[in-house]
Amino acid sequence: RPWWGWLFVAGLCGGMSFLIKSVALYYVAGVLLFLVYREQSENREGGDGEERSSWGYSGFVVAALLAFVALVVALVHVRMGAAELLYEVAPAAALATLVAARELRRVGGPESRLSSTRRLIALTRLGWPFLSGVVTPVVLFLLPYFRAHAAGAFLNGVFVLPTRRFLEMFSRPPGPETLLPALALAGLTTMGYRTSGKKRLAVSGVVLLAGAYFLYGSFSRADLYRLDWNAMRGSIPVVTLTGAVVLWYLGRVSRSAGDEQQQRTMILLSLAAVCSLVEVPFAAPVYFCYVAPLGVLGAGAVLAAFPRPPKLLLASTGIFLTLFAVLVVRPGGIYAMGWQYMPDQQTTRLALPRGGGLKIARETAVVYEELIPVIQEHGGGKGLLAGPDSPEVYFLAGAVNPTETIFEMFQKQEEYKEQVGKLAQRGAIHVAVVNNSAGVSHNFLPVWQKTAEEQFPFGKRVAWFEVRWRE
Repeated sequence: RPWWGWLFVAGLCGGMSFLIKSVALYYVAGVLLFLVYREQSENREGGDGEERSSWGYSGFVVAALLAFVALVVALVHVRMGAAELLYEVAPAAALATLVAARELRRVGGPESRLSSTRRLIALTRLGWPFLSGVVTPVVLFLLPYFRAHAAGAFLNGVFVLPTRRFLEMFSRPPGPETLLPALALAGLTTMGYRTSGKKRLAVSGVVLLAGAYFLYGSFSRADLYRLDWNAMRGSIPVVTLTGAVVLWYLGRVSRSAGDEQQQRTMILLSLAAVCSLVEVPFAAPVYFCYVAPLGVLGAGAVLAAFPRPPKLLLASTGIFLTLFAVLVVRPGGIYAMGWQYMPDQQTTRLALPRGGGLKIARETAVVYEELIPVIQEHGGGKGLLAGPDSPEVYFLAGAVNPTETIFEMFQKQEEYKEQVGKLAQRGAIHVAVVNNSAGVSHNFLPVWQKTAEEQFPFGKRVAWFEVRWRE
């Protein structure tokens, strides 16, 4: 049995992560899914024949798993399509199905003689240290909120306002056809495992030559770049679905279904599958990077379940994908990621007092090096109102944001219009900056443009920004 302290530490990590970013809840859900699997593995031996049936516990587990899948579907249902189903729903649903199938297989078997109470206690012993660890840092963090009677503001900011992202900020996962490179790679790997001798060497040689060709070609050809990228991007659904089948098969043919290797595989797959929901609702390529390490570990765990691994093939695949990520994907930054190779454009240091030696694109540096002096010349360092989506302007100008928001999309337009109108009329605001290239909050641009023009009669255009002030 694991020492409860390690489970508490695991929960502590989840709780502290939640205080930084709420998607840590996916980590918590992934661990809980694994703990149900572990309880099943630990309690395979039947009772003494006099214990009551565990049908009640089994019903509870299956109902909880159905509720989990329903929550995943609800999370993505607004724009549900084939891509969302494959990339976002299928991985978590496959593992939930595995756990439910294992539970239903127990009904009527020798394991069903274990009472529901006994199994529930076993699950509680696994779950309470972990959940206690999750809750502890969150409660400590919330103490000042409770004292100030502001817990509602915390809940609104963490859970309510972010739901606006599902309506205002959305990007679909790649289409189902983009799974083909990952499936092809999985097929070649399977061939490597199923062959030996010269045939295995030939398959490994094909992978080696193809990897070299695709790696070299991805520097100059966008189509080869995207094939390489999709081979990585599609790994999460392919690995989790394959892993679920493998774990089910091993549980059927092996009496040691509680084997630690299988449990290690399950925890990695659970975390990879559930944490991949970080891509909801904005499945930009960069969000895959959040979960890619878990996908790599999950793939390694699944491959380790098979004997006689094709070492040359696996080494070649790992080396080429690593080189692709480091040499081809990384230099282009987040905007070229997933589309094509681009040399590093962020080579110019931002020559501003608050720039901190930050390297950015030369064209962008020119804009901010002209914008900030204009703002400060007209007193914007003491009273500035900028937007939409312009938090960096406040920082670089050394000004305080007079609003409570960084991205306007988290506000209602009526509230935003009233807020900026009142702020613009105050004498404390000397300079208004209009970002005509607003991103996710572009719907707020007309309101702020009109208010700025009415309240600040003088202006100057600096690239996509417009600086306005009063004499």
